[in-house]
Amino acid sequence: MSTLSIVIPAYEEASRLPPTLARLAEVAPPGTEVLVIDDGSRDGTADAARAAGVGVISLPENRGKGAAVRQGLCSAAGEIIAFMDADGSIPPADVLRLVAAVGAGADIAVASRVAPGAAEVGDQSLVRELASSAFRALVRIAAPTGVRDTQCGAKAFRREAARTLAAAQTLDGFAFDVELLWLARRAGLRVVEVPVRVEHHRASKVGMLRHAAPMLLDLWRMRLRHR
Repeated sequence: MSTLSIVIPAYEEASRLPPTLARLAEVAPPGTEVLVIDDGSRDGTADAARAAGVGVISLPENRGKGAAVRQGLCSAAGEIIAFMDADGSIPPADVLRLVAAVGAGADIAVASRVAPGAAEVGDQSLVRELASSAFRALVRIAAPTGVRDTQCGAKAFRREAARTLAAAQTLDGFAFDVELLWLARRAGLRVVEVPVRVEHHRASKVGMLRHAAPMLLDLWRMRLRHR
């Protein structure tokens, strides 16, 4: 059994995935299970992952990042299970800092752009930054998780915590992080925030303005489902 599993949800990431896997291979401990969840891609994402020598699970249709991460949390074999984005916006070395926090006793470690010591580099528009800040403020009101930055793209879990939360988690879209952390708070799990370096990419798949309405609707659905 692998001690560590790293799950990478991926949709139409045939071009950006190989460099991320190469960076991960440079720092991952021996025996790490790397599992790409291909979320119904049609651009050869699964083939690119297999060519890099990592495990692949292909979903039959595009369902959303939440569905892909849920599949990964249920399928990964590691004692610690982490997930990260296919574009490598959080460097693999920083993802391993989350793993270390779980190894030190946390149930869940959350990457954070706002914790002391965090850094952001690259192309981050003012509109996107303001929209992200507004969403974080809304989450604190509508679905308090105790976490300042729910949407940063990497988290690590003890296997038992990952399995428990994945069994209860329902959202398929980008608000799934909020649901995971809200459920974790209700379950009394120990969650820590770890400052990371975030490398913004112009071609990011998440547009806060474009996805704001679906994410807010998901928060409402989440509150109804978990009353």
